[in-house]
Amino acid sequence: MAQDPKSFGSLMQDAYLAALGVVPSGPTDSAAYSQVRLTWPTNGQPDWAVNEDVVFVQAVLDNPDIARWRDFADEDNADGMHVDVTTTYTRTWSVSFIAYGPNSFDRLRAFVSYLLSDRSGLVLEPADLYVITDVYPPTRVPEMFGSQWFERSDLTVKFNELVQEQSQVNAVVSVDVTTETQAGDADLQIITGA
Repeated sequence: MAQDPKSFGSLMQDAYLAALGVVPSGPTDSAAYSQVRLTWPTNGQPDWAVNEDVVFVQAVLDNPDIARWRDFADEDNADGMHVDVTTTYTRTWSVSFIAYGPNSFDRLRAFVSYLLSDRSGLVLEPADLYVITDVYPPTRVPEMFGSQWFERSDLTVKFNELVQEQSQVNAVVSVDVTTETQAGDADLQIITGA
């Protein structure tokens, strides 16, 4: 099933926490999930302490050449009136991880190691997501806010997603074909599907 930015962000939350060895007690474990945020504070200011480790995830679709190719497979529907069409393609996500806190750089480094290991497949492969292994290391970019420096590190990772879309189109049941000889004689034939 194709991901939308919100569900993709949730997958990245799970992958990031798995990389850190954090196992949430359930879907409402705020202590775990507050470490990986999918939205920014609505007040426009940090709502975490300078010594607290948090990461923000922003997922956007990228547009490489591979994302423009489509493979179509047609299959006759049992009713004979329709054709089932499966469209298969790859789309690419560009995901930014903006990490704050004293351990921000090291946490992103550990996340890259996790993504490049077989363990990441436990979270990513069931969703048909595959990391593009050309990952640059995190970048340390301290940020000034309110006369205080926040330790910050950034990381961008790209993922390919296998997408399959199902659709149905009307089938041609019969076609009327009229042939005419040079002498002007017409012959009507009705050709029906097999």
